[in-house]
Amino acid sequence: MLSRRGHVPTLMLFVAALALCIAAWFSFLTFNGDIREKAASLQSWNERVEAERAYTEFVIEGLVAGAAREASAASAEDREDYETRFDRFLQLRVARFSEAKNISGNALGLMRTHSYLLKLQGESYVFELKGIFLKIEDGGNSVVQRFDMSVSFTPSGEIR
Repeated sequence: MLSRRGHVPTLMLFVAALALCIAAWFSFLTFNGDIREKAASLQSWNERVEAERAYTEFVIEGLVAGAAREASAASAEDREDYETRFDRFLQLRVARFSEAKNISGNALGLMRTHSYLLKLQGESYVFELKGIFLKIEDGGNSVVQRFDMSVSFTPSGEIR
C-alpha cells in the first residue's frame, strides 16, 4: 500500500494558492479606478503648499528690504547703529502687515519676537529666520512644511 501522507501538504498548498488568487481577483473587480482623482487632489495640496511658501518668502523679503531702506534713510543724527534701526523699522513693518494681511504659519511671529539673526558679511547683511512652518488645513486634513530662510541685502535695501 502506498503512503498518502505527502498529499496533505500538497493539497493545503493548492488551497492556499487558490485562496490568494480569489482574493486578488476580488480586489481587481472592486477597484473603482479613482487613482487619478487622488493624484489630482495630492497635486492640488502640493501646489497650495508651494504657493504659500513662495508667498511667505516674498513677504519676508519685502519686509526686510523695506526695513533696510528705512534704516539707511534714517537721519545721520540718529545715534542708533544700523542693526538697531533695522530692528525698529522691521517691527513697525511687521505690525502694519499683521494688521492688514495674514500669512499662514509662524514667520511673522518669529520676526515679532526677534527670533532672527542679522549679521554683517562683507558689505552686505544676512537676515536668517529659522524654524518657519506653514500649516494648511482643509477639512480634516492638514499639511505642515518646515523650512529656514535667509535674505542677503545691502544696507540700502537691495536684495542680493
